Amino acid sequence: NPYPPYQSKADLDRMHVLFLPPISTAANHFNVSANYFSRTFKKGMGISFLDYINCLRVERTTDIMKNEGFPVEKAAIMAGFSNKRTFYRVRKSLKL
Repeated sequence: NPYPPYQSKADLDRMHVLFLPPISTAANHFNVSANYFSRTFKKGMGISFLDYINCLRVERTTDIMKNEGFPVEKAAIMAGFSNKRTFYRVRKSLKL
């Protein structure tokens, strides 16, 4: 079984939708263009949509390590990163 004990493929699919939506998916949800969504999101939030999603993923990785005891390699993948190296690169780029 390639999934952590408490997660099924369905759980991972839901996590994927939560943490890795393409901007077009988010824009379609609000019935606006991707370009408009991107501009409006950044103006309202002060951060790009991708950076926002990456912040959520970094926080989720940290929570998994802290609260569930998984090593960084597994926690990063569970939160939507392709590997721990990507997690470290993104975390550094966001200055978290």
